[in-house]
Order: sequence, then structure tokens, then C-alpha cells
Amino acid sequence: MASLRQLINAYKEDLMDGIQWVVFWKNGRSWHADIIFTEIDVDNPDPE
Repeated sequence: MASLRQLINAYKEDLMDGIQWVVFWKNGRSWHADIIFTEIDVDNPDPE
């Protein structure tokens, strides 16, 4: 069972980079985390 503080420390570099999304969720008493990478079309970026 990981605490939210432990997960934030584990994903600290990813959070500081700001390139991808880090998703945190709670299931029962345990916290979980996952990284989501997004693809952006550099030639035709959509402002929305």
C-alpha cells in the first residue's frame, strides 16, 4: 500500500519535466499512479 506522498516522490522527475501527464487515483486505501504520454502533431498543432 503506497501513500500519495511516496508516489509523488517516485514520480517527482516526471512531474517537474511537465512533458507528460501523471495520473493519481485511490482504490480502497491504496494510491496508484500512471504516466500518460500524449502525441502532439508538431506540423499542425490544434490550439484547443
